Amino acid sequence: MTNAQEDAVAKAVAYGIDVSILDANLRLTPTERLVAHQRALETALAVREAGVRYYAGLSETARGPRRP
Repeated sequence: MTNAQEDAVAKAVAYGIDVSILDANLRLTPTERLVAHQRALETALAVREAGVRYYAGLSETARGPRRP
């Protein structure tokens, strides 16, 4: 790491940024990072879909059942 990079990290830490997660991710191989990203993406999409289903059910309850 260059002095400029060390300075930037030190400034980030002084500002209150937790760089431990960045350090942990940079220790992973690119393949491991992609696997972690894919897991996080799948989780986010599942949570989003659950929210869509949940709120769709609430709007049906408020209006009454859908009619064909």
